[in-house]
Amino acid sequence: GKGPDPPRDHEKGEYISMEIKWNKEHEMGIEEFDRDHKRLFSIASKLLDKVRDPEDIKDSQVRLFVLREGVRYLRGYFDQHAIREEAYMRKIGYGDYALHKQLHDEFKENTLSSYERVLETGECSREEVMDFVGRGIGWLLEHISTADLAIVGRGTLGKPRITRINT
Repeated sequence: GKGPDPPRDHEKGEYISMEIKWNKEHEMGIEEFDRDHKRLFSIASKLLDKVRDPEDIKDSQVRLFVLREGVRYLRGYFDQHAIREEAYMRKIGYGDYALHKQLHDEFKENTLSSYERVLETGECSREEVMDFVGRGIGWLLEHISTADLAIVGRGTLGKPRITRINT
């Protein structure tokens, strides 16, 4: 048949409904962090547009590009950003510093490292790139809107609910 098969459609639908829009609610009120976060939202949105396109996602080169660019950016962005954010939390004597730092460390050591291993193979499946968008980028957006806002008393620090990023 000519039509797409339903399971694929359903999978794609989950990500298509993931809105990545920066708004005032995400602001911590600390300019350097807000600027970083805004930039992350913008990159995430561009990468998501690439995987939303059914033709693009079929192309293994596009999948590799999305993963490579995403991982490279996150590695550079996140390491620097986390260092500055952690220094700020220590400076203000933030009570949940240890837990927040643990969330950063787990993301760097587990999540990002797992995608770097995928890149080393030179292959990236549709599932892997979708997983990266959901678990990699989705985690960060969730982290900004919960844990980071908690630093300024406006969010809830908790394990990011990665299963709920699509709702």
